[in-house]
Amino acid sequence: MHQARSVCHSRKSPRPTLSPTCTLPSKTAVLVYNNNILSTRTETFIVLSIIAWTYLLHAWLIREGVTPVYKNADGTSVLVDGQEKLWELSYCIERPEGGLSAGEKANLKYLIAIRNAIEHRSAEDINDALQGKIQANVLNFLKYAKEKFGTKYDFSNELGFAIQLQALTLQAANALKAAAPIAKSVAAVNLLLEGPMTQAEFNDPAYSFRVYVVPKVVNNVKKADQAVIFSSVGSDVEVAIKLVERPKYRMTEAIKELLDDHGLTVSSYEFQQAWRLNDLKNPSKGLSVQLGGQWFWYQEGIDKIRDILSA
Repeated sequence: MHQARSVCHSRKSPRPTLSPTCTLPSKTAVLVYNNNILSTRTETFIVLSIIAWTYLLHAWLIREGVTPVYKNADGTSVLVDGQEKLWELSYCIERPEGGLSAGEKANLKYLIAIRNAIEHRSAEDINDALQGKIQANVLNFLKYAKEKFGTKYDFSNELGFAIQLQALTLQAANALKAAAPIAKSVAAVNLLLEGPMTQAEFNDPAYSFRVYVVPKVVNNVKKADQAVIFSSVGSDVEVAIKLVERPKYRMTEAIKELLDDHGLTVSSYEFQQAWRLNDLKNPSKGLSVQLGGQWFWYQEGIDKIRDILSA
């Protein structure tokens, strides 16, 4: 069988493998993204990451016996500038041989959509809005490369934790960032791709990885060099974090909860009337939040609507 000449397909070993140089675009993407001085660091990361993922999937597909080349109707390879036209990433991720999880696919589709949305348009600040997607993308890349080609492709120890020059707090500038309007290009992609998602798909860490930096306070001076603490599930810190980042529910999910947990049959119209007449979307009440043009309800908001409709 003819094999495509992928730039990351190494033939030095008996089995097709991944050239070590093919993790370089991903490493470079991380280095660029960690430089807060660059206003377009997210856009640059996305471009480099798409290149890295394309290399990675081409190498794996070739190992699986799949030639990632577009074909003409007669079976010959499609040529562009005399070279075989290799599959784009958007095509590769749909191949079952790729073995990507649903969350990994969703994350890549999201970044590809953002790339397409900003490619020929004036730039907006999208750095803060995409942090979770960027983090998930890097972790997915490392996991996939290690699982498919071995631990030697794990470069996580080569890049250290970025030095923080701002106070680790939920107040002041951080709170202002969270309240800032989301970029139009990001809002459009959110509406298109996240609208149909279930709660489980939306919260999949492979789709968007949301983390918290918890400053560590110690009594033992010998242990004071570690600045970040990792807490086990169920710990006081983990519970506190859950209270900060509360679960969010779409209206359809809230209506289903009212039926399943409380036996209340509520129509969309009744739900909307309940919050409108009581101004429950007022930000000062903290019962709901708008993300990417969509409204999500916190549990407290659902409980409030339940009380109103049960009265």
